[in-house]
Amino acid sequence: MDLILETAGESHGPCLSAILSGIPAGSPVTSAFVDARLAARQCGRGRSSRQKTEQDRVVFFAGVRDDEATGNPIALQVPNRDQTYKDLPPVHAPRPGHADLAGALNRGLDDARNIVERSSARETAARVAAGAIAAQFLDALGIRVFGHVVSVGGIDVHAAVEDDLESARAERDGSDLHALGDDDAQDEARALIDRVKKEGDTLGGVIEVVATGVPLGLGGHERPETKLSSTLAAALMGIQAVRGVEL
Repeated sequence: MDLILETAGESHGPCLSAILSGIPAGSPVTSAFVDARLAARQCGRGRSSRQKTEQDRVVFFAGVRDDEATGNPIALQVPNRDQTYKDLPPVHAPRPGHADLAGALNRGLDDARNIVERSSARETAARVAAGAIAAQFLDALGIRVFGHVVSVGGIDVHAAVEDDLESARAERDGSDLHALGDDDAQDEARALIDRVKKEGDTLGGVIEVVATGVPLGLGGHERPETKLSSTLAAALMGIQAVRGVEL
């Protein structure tokens, strides 16, 4: 069965929600594991002040019993502490590089507030929670997925990922850049992040995701949309700010 994920919720609404279908019955689903992934999402150099406000925790409403998936769709929420949606002013000046203008034109709006709220990076909290559930399922099958930062603003901060992913994960989680590279390069990147942030600008970067234990034969070949590479690229390009994928 294919995994199907649907998310809902606004950046400053009551919560971010998700319904995840396709997790087999008996697969482990623990809130502690999901909460740890949500906490990791909130860490990192240059994050917005919003990350200091929120204290993300997952709440399961369906599809989980005694820390196991029932096989039914899993319904979850990540509550927002900042719930000021109804009091926020209209948005008449679209931000460059965001979905504000395209979304407002698509819906015939002169106020992009509803677009801003839905296209915010805050939406990824629901995806991280659902992804953590999928990671627990993959882990039970011996499949490991690991991501780390390769470069920040053109500064190479990466090191090769060895076979011991748990050691690499510990090293990565100890870095506020989520990187494995040497300290000098990371210090240079931190200084650049801090300087650019003070100037009111942002930086690009590159992330590498490695998967081990993946069985042969996944995906399809009959239609373009069933290819594993198509599925992975679509999922990654759906993340706000991602502008390119290389496999």
